[in-house]
Amino acid sequence: MKVRLAILGDSDSHGYQDRVGIPPGPGVRGGRHRDLTLQWTEALARLRGDQLELGPVRACGARRRIARVARLFGVALRTPRKRDHAHNFAFAGAGCADLVRGEDAQVPALLRLISEDVASWQAGVVVVRAGIVDLGGRSRLEELAEDPDGERGAPLVDGCVAHVRAAADQLRAAQPGLKIALVGVLNNVDHPPQLERFRSPRQLRNIARTLDRFDDGLRGVADGDPMVGFFDDRAWFRGRWGSRDEDGAPAYRGVRLGSHVVEHRAADDPLASVLSDGHAGLAWNLLWCQALTGWLARELGVPVNEVRDDELGRFFDEQIAHGGRG
Repeated sequence: MKVRLAILGDSDSHGYQDRVGIPPGPGVRGGRHRDLTLQWTEALARLRGDQLELGPVRACGARRRIARVARLFGVALRTPRKRDHAHNFAFAGAGCADLVRGEDAQVPALLRLISEDVASWQAGVVVVRAGIVDLGGRSRLEELAEDPDGERGAPLVDGCVAHVRAAADQLRAAQPGLKIALVGVLNNVDHPPQLERFRSPRQLRNIARTLDRFDDGLRGVADGDPMVGFFDDRAWFRGRWGSRDEDGAPAYRGVRLGSHVVEHRAADDPLASVLSDGHAGLAWNLLWCQALTGWLARELGVPVNEVRDDELGRFFDEQIAHGGRG
């Protein structure tokens, strides 16, 4: 029996093939390579859809104005509207507060879905990947870079962690069998659009201090609960792509995937790690899928096989060869 998997978060998990929430147009995610540029959720469904159930791909959610009218009559509708896997509640622009508060709150919408078939979710998994909207924007990084004591970032981080904790508590209270993966925050100084900035080691240390506070907060949420685990996203990134050197200069490396080498740069090109709009490219998302499946099996005991190097490389080559079709 397949394990049900739900996703909460922001554009780092919102399906790229969504033509409703992310309609075609200039600058669309992936550009002319959109068809082959998969989000990690979309890649996971293709690579491990026989073991993990993300729900059918369909138009999900109501438009906000319709949901507002429905609330007047006591009816709660999922928002925003998008075409994605039914168990994927992540949407572009979502901050930590959107996990549990506001008209687009993701946890209440997921709990309504779970209530429709409680038995099938008894051994389900929820991946919570939020925080980059609150902590990763350019202006926020500039603020944190000049915050040596982490005082400016502390209220933001603590509020964000509180929302994640509330999400985990509400989910576990409603369905004690759920396993929850809390994903740490990436450091956006590592994204190609930012590589000419924040060259000072002092600035990098200041930013890292605030991000460490966030990750330590998530570790605290997971501590003592074998059903909740912390995935260190920054450690994964450093292990795969590298980092800045001790002087603050870029010291990243390419990664071989199948018959290609993917470089850490930004372009709407499958051989670039990051898309032109700053989101993870196909290779990044495939490698992240591999890491997540292995982590879920090891840390949370989820019955899923880690994606192997050979199948990952073969899938990447086939995507490029067939332009995403098939």
